[in-house]
Amino acid sequence: MDMVAIPCLEYMIFSICPADGARNVAMRLEVDPLQCGCTGYCVKLAPVLFGWLPQGGAARARKAPESDDERRLAREAADLCPTRAIVLRETAAGDGDD
Repeated sequence: MDMVAIPCLEYMIFSICPADGARNVAMRLEVDPLQCGCTGYCVKLAPVLFGWLPQGGAARARKAPESDDERRLAREAADLCPTRAIVLRETAAGDGDD
């Protein structure tokens, strides 16, 4: 059996806590590049949140959602992702699992 080397792709994780205190929720946005099917739904729906890895192929998180509209788009992108490569984690600010 031949061995194939698979390059390690960047795994982008961003976490934020709103500074204004208007919403006491932090959202972590993750994209698993090994699970990504490269459909581009997330990039088309929310280009401010998602982009393509420089190496090509898989999508990546560009930034964490900062507003309610961006959080809504992130949830919609996760729901639309056919391979479920997008993972969202919401926690009360200060209750992170870091």
